[in-house]
Parts: sequence; structure tokens; C-alpha cells
Amino acid sequence: MSKEYSIIGITRKGSPATMKIQPAPSGMGIVFNSCIRAAVRYAAVKNHCTVLRRGKHNLAGVEHFLAACTGLGITDLTVRLNNQELPFGDGSSRLFVPTLLKLGSANQGAPAMLTEPVAVCAANGIIIALPAPRLVIHCLIDYPLTGKQFFSCQINPHTFIREIAPARTFGPAEPELKHLLRHLHFRVKNVDGWLFPARLRFPNEPCRHKILDLLGDLALLGRQIRAEIFAFNPSHRLNIKFVRRLKHVASGVKQIRCG
Repeated sequence: MSKEYSIIGITRKGSPATMKIQPAPSGMGIVFNSCIRAAVRYAAVKNHCTVLRRGKHNLAGVEHFLAACTGLGITDLTVRLNNQELPFGDGSSRLFVPTLLKLGSANQGAPAMLTEPVAVCAANGIIIALPAPRLVIHCLIDYPLTGKQFFSCQINPHTFIREIAPARTFGPAEPELKHLLRHLHFRVKNVDGWLFPARLRFPNEPCRHKILDLLGDLALLGRQIRAEIFAFNPSHRLNIKFVRRLKHVASGVKQIRCG
């Protein structure tokens, strides 16, 4: 039997959560509590985070953990969780990286390769993917509270750990977050109703976190993807729309029209 690893933390609502993680057979995918697969058909967006829903089972805040899986090349895991929400950590993927590194490659399997461009649009954002031999992401954001920020990198374990995993989230100052804020080991500032880390780890940390979120949602494809991706103002809703389009292309259905 494979060794089981634990990750312990606090959810966004301030409640304790424990994850038990084991490698899984190749092709099984990432499965939570033996019933919810990290697959785009189960994905939804609620309260600015990605949620997996299957029947009466719900699991919220999966994107930062799944980003670490994508960044480290891990595609097959079983995860047991004693909460309906994953640990939040510091709002980045740092909490999950040390444990996932103990698993090694965890059955990467054959990557999905694009043979044609893929594009999706939203009111104020767009994601385009072009065929490429490796995964590269270029991201530009332009929000009133962040201004224009850009970051670009090839995604592999080294660059993910160093350049993407530490990037923390930002979002609306919701009342339920007051319990979580007590557990953070850094100061948070409120800017026009939005919470940001008071001291940034990178000058463009919000942009890097958008790449982190995109990597988490890309895990819903079920395979590693090889493509050059250009993202402008990505969001979880746009990311999931993008992954659904990728799923069609991977299945042989030609859909490259934007919209």
C-alpha cells in the first residue's frame, strides 16, 4: 500500500481541515473522498473559487491545491478530506508543495497536445492557446485596483515552485473571512473593499496568482497540457470555459471560434 501523507490547515471560513493524500494508479486522475473527480464536468464557480459538485457532494476551494498538482506534474491522486473546503494556507500553493514533492511524478501519463488554436472570450477577458511542445503561460491583467501587470514563464516544477506557488490571492472583503484573517501570518490591507497582502512577494504578485488559478483549473482537463497560452484578465469562469473548449479539441471536435 502506498504511503499516506497529511496536509493540515484552515479553510476560508476559519474551520480546520485535514487532507490525506496517496498516489493513485495511472489514469485514475485526482479523486476526492472516493467520489468527486477533478474533472471539468463537475466544476462550478462560487464565491470567487472553483467548486467540484457531484450529486450531494460538494468541495470548494480546490484550485490552489490543483495548481500545485499541475505545476509539479502530478495527475493521479486519491485525497480524503474531513471538510467541504480545502485548507486555504496563505492564499497561495505553498502549503501543498512540500507534501506533493514527496510523491514524485505521481503518474504524469501522456500529455494532451494541441493541433489547432483554441480561444475563449468573456466580457473583459480572453484566453488563447496555440500548439507548442511545452506549457508556457503569458498573462496580462488590467484591473482598477492593480493596474497593468504582466508575467510570463514556462511551467515546470522548478519555475512553479519559485515563481508561481508563492503568489497569494486577492479578493473582496467578505464578512466570513474575518475568522481566516486571524490565522494569517502576514498583514492584509483593504483597498476599496478588496483584500490584498500588505507587503507583496513580487511586484506583480496578483498577476502571478492569476496564472496559479489558471493552472489549478487546467487540472480539470485530467491530463497535463502542452500549449502556449495567452491570458488577459483570466477568471475562474473563463478558465473553466477554456478547459471545456480544450476538452472538445482533445476529443477531436474542432471548435476554435471565439465566444
